[in-house]
Amino acid sequence: DRGAVDLEEKAKEADEEDSKDEEAPKDDFLVAMGELLKDEVKEVAYSKRLVDSAACLIGDDDGMSWQFAQLLKASGQEAPPVTRTLELNESHPLTKKLQGLHETGDNEEHVKSTLELIHSGAILAEGGSLKDPAEFNKKMTALLLETLQTPGQSE
Repeated sequence: DRGAVDLEEKAKEADEEDSKDEEAPKDDFLVAMGELLKDEVKEVAYSKRLVDSAACLIGDDDGMSWQFAQLLKASGQEAPPVTRTLELNESHPLTKKLQGLHETGDNEEHVKSTLELIHSGAILAEGGSLKDPAEFNKKMTALLLETLQTPGQSE
């Protein structure tokens, strides 16, 4: 049948592709970024779903969703901590620049601060609340001041 699609074959191919991804060694950049955010996320990975955004947070398939944990907390109940994966858009200019900064090794503190802002942005994009909004504001302000500074000009 010319129009027939073998769904079982497609599912098998998708499973094989996922297995290859799981077996592939982790990118040095992703491992380093995961280490920088080890207290905040389960891991840092490249996303297959992002097109325009730099990053998003993804929960485990078998774990409690972040939204459900928030609902439990709002109703006064105890909720277990929910750790999620920070997925980065590998083709996004922000990710590429962050990779470049990491590769040079010149300013790891700047890399960490930028990654924390990306993580905070992912939390805000899904409607979440930041643990420390004042710290987020401080980092964002510092970054904005840095980008607005003209060459040869000091504070």
